[in-house]
Amino acid sequence: MRAPAPGSADGAPAGLGAPAGLGAPAGLGGPIELDDAVEQYAAGAVLLDPRGARLLRLSPAGQEAVRRLGTVAAGSAGEGALRRRLLAAGLAHPRPGVPPPELGQKVCVLVPVRDRPEALARCLDAVARAGPKGLEVVVVDDGSLEPARTAAVAAAAGARLVRRSESGGPAVARNTGLAGLERPLVALLDSDCRPAPGWLERLAGHLDDPSVVAVAPRVREVLDGGSVRARYGASRSPLDLGPHPAEVTPGGRVSYVPSAALLLRREALEVGFDPGLRYGEDVDLVWRLLAGGGRVRYAPEAHVEHDGPGSWAGLLGRRFRYGTSAGPLARRHGSALAPLRLAPGTAAGVLGALSGWPGLAAGSLAVATVRLVRRVGPAGVPARRAARLALAGTAGGAEAAGRAGWMLFAPLLVTAARPRSSPEGARRRVAVGTPGARRVAAVALTVGPPLLEWRRRRPPVDPVRYGAACLADDLAYGVGVWWGALTSGTVDPLLPRLSRSSPRRSPAWRR
Repeated sequence: MRAPAPGSADGAPAGLGAPAGLGAPAGLGGPIELDDAVEQYAAGAVLLDPRGARLLRLSPAGQEAVRRLGTVAAGSAGEGALRRRLLAAGLAHPRPGVPPPELGQKVCVLVPVRDRPEALARCLDAVARAGPKGLEVVVVDDGSLEPARTAAVAAAAGARLVRRSESGGPAVARNTGLAGLERPLVALLDSDCRPAPGWLERLAGHLDDPSVVAVAPRVREVLDGGSVRARYGASRSPLDLGPHPAEVTPGGRVSYVPSAALLLRREALEVGFDPGLRYGEDVDLVWRLLAGGGRVRYAPEAHVEHDGPGSWAGLLGRRFRYGTSAGPLARRHGSALAPLRLAPGTAAGVLGALSGWPGLAAGSLAVATVRLVRRVGPAGVPARRAARLALAGTAGGAEAAGRAGWMLFAPLLVTAARPRSSPEGARRRVAVGTPGARRVAAVALTVGPPLLEWRRRRPPVDPVRYGAACLADDLAYGVGVWWGALTSGTVDPLLPRLSRSSPRRSPAWRR
């Protein structure tokens, strides 16, 4: 089984012990549960993750350990190691307990803001209503033009105000606020966010595991009005990482979590945010926490609302700005910023289709199917199921390649898709090795991904307008990636990578 290695095989990284009084370690000795997508074969001796066609074979002791996942304590060190492996691979998720009543006295909520007093007032009111009681709230005014209004809002909410005379950006503002904090837990919250009741209780339970240094809620964009932009933004927010819990791993199903709402151990934040990053500072922080041996979880059972941009220009401008972070992040993290990772067979099929040889695509699918059947068949997985998994994997790879191609190389796809006026070319549109076949492939790779996405998500927008918005959205991000790469002097955010695992998107894509 190919699975991301857990950050710490033996427990907590040095200096990151669990805050006193938070309970028994969930995910180590505490209860966990298998992911809903996991399939079991051979009477429970084989676990299959269909999302990546990954297998885990279990010994009799391992099978017994899986049956005990819902119990309070692991029975042995080996059982604890298996639980950590399941968690890291996304095959299982913690079922954290209820934090103690005094949780609020262990948490400081840190809110950076600049010139948004109305949004700040709504944020602080939501924090007070969401609880728990006893929270310390610190507002960092990052050089507001009307500081008196920000100060008045903070004072009315009973928050402590830290004032910066000049704006340094989100990373600098958060670092300024962190400097004087003493409570063991810090909840980062942007001023345009509003947490739902119980958000901290649901997040804090994950920190019972001493190896977990940070946990993030689901951040959902508020549907502001009935416009197409509002409906699109609410269904495809770059901060919304979806409804499924996950262990955060670079290149994994959840590769980063945004700092718009994030609960962390204060000791872990000694590394601080990189003040040189205006955007992408949260991706950088999370990856450095993981590199230091900590673990980070995404817990969508906790909800936070977020105000989205008020116009199409604002939405596309935000996507461009996010894209510019790819270059600076690549300078720090190298190939982790690759826009796409494809298995060699899938890559060959996509290139074959774009070259006018659809037979190569069909051949790569056939080879992938045979290889997968041979690999999982002896484990008890039916050949028909293996064939469906191979088809889904190839389709997913082609979809990811199409989206990356449009995002970063749209002119090439448009040129390949442009019809020619030659009657002979029209008659040979789909012949093997002809320009017609290349056009079909280019059109499919361009319009296919947004339409498939619409089919999965069923957003409250018709497929034509949703698809057009997706293409504009991704193109704006791609232009930002190019700008960030050129100004940073690196091509890493532009180069796909070959991988034996299932297709992955860059963590910085922010969906």
